[in-house]
Amino acid sequence: MSVSPDYSLLPGLSHGLCRAHGRSNRQQLPPIQGWAYNRPYLYQVGVGMAVHDHQGCINTALALAERLCEERGVRFTPLRRRVLELIWSNHESVKAYDLLDTLKAFDKSAKPATVYRTLDFLLEQGLIHRIESLNAFVGCRHPERRHELLLLICEHCHNVEERTALELMEAAAREIRAAGFSPRHQSFEIRGLCADCSELEDIGRSLL
Repeated sequence: MSVSPDYSLLPGLSHGLCRAHGRSNRQQLPPIQGWAYNRPYLYQVGVGMAVHDHQGCINTALALAERLCEERGVRFTPLRRRVLELIWSNHESVKAYDLLDTLKAFDKSAKPATVYRTLDFLLEQGLIHRIESLNAFVGCRHPERRHELLLLICEHCHNVEERTALELMEAAAREIRAAGFSPRHQSFEIRGLCADCSELEDIGRSLL
């Protein structure tokens, strides 16, 4: 029988790990031994695992958005800033109605149309990406330039990693040109397990 470890019981791992910005942005913990309990098994967590200070990602994204909007002559209103901040609250995708529910805690007058208009603005400015397969949104790592992208969607921790995947994009561009097709939008979405969740799953299997 195959049983997956309960990652949610690992402090700092369920939402704390962030591969989307690379290991260079991560803090290395002192060597520790930890256990996650998932009945009827115990899973031993690796030694010296890395955690991610995500507040740095949020601050960088907001500062960059503010600068780009100023350079482009568009308004980065408090509402637009708040919605972008909520989208960047972690590296998971978020749906429009989840954003609306969160906004209502701060502004009871928030309406679906308000959220969708704000999302349209953020999309137009390249500050976020739409994940078509999930009908959800995620922050963009490189909003300063228009780009096609590969999105790796983890089905366990729900983190979304953005990759430029130049070779893949070039190969796709050749096929598109050969077909005489005129694309309006292009992105690739792959669902599976991220490297961290794969590693934890391998650890769990080794202890069965």
